[in-house]
Amino acid sequence: MTKTYQTKEQVLEKAKMILRKSLRRVIPNEAIMAIETQIGVYGMRRKGLLGDLMEKYYFEISP
Repeated sequence: MTKTYQTKEQVLEKAKMILRKSLRRVIPNEAIMAIETQIGVYGMRRKGLLGDLMEKYYFEISP
């Protein structure tokens, strides 16, 4: 069953939860918090945002 979110905030909270659960074991919490901050700044408007941010934090490549 597909869940439909009514607000941008619900989508961002779900994205943050998935990020925490899937990356917690391999990425330091400080980096996850920094990425979450950027998600809010960008408002999830960029395609590939998480990939760009991961590259920035782990390979020092600017998105």
